[in-house]
Amino acid sequence: MNAIRPTTIVAMGSTAARALLGPQARVMALRGRVLEGLAWAPRVIVTLHPSAVLRDEEGGERYLEMLVRDLKLAQPSG
Repeated sequence: MNAIRPTTIVAMGSTAARALLGPQARVMALRGRVLEGLAWAPRVIVTLHPSAVLRDEEGGERYLEMLVRDLKLAQPSG
């Protein structure tokens, strides 16, 4: 049986972040950077859950920009 070995995992929202990184994980503290050397994958990126864009009191622009920037980090280089 073959194991799945992702090169990058994107944890979208606090539930996903805490499932991978533990109960101390905070999305806003971890987002915007690549976490390396974790057991789950060589690269883990924590970002907002897409529903946060809809709930943003400022119309979603700010959170949408954050989400898009974070997802660009997940793209394979080259």
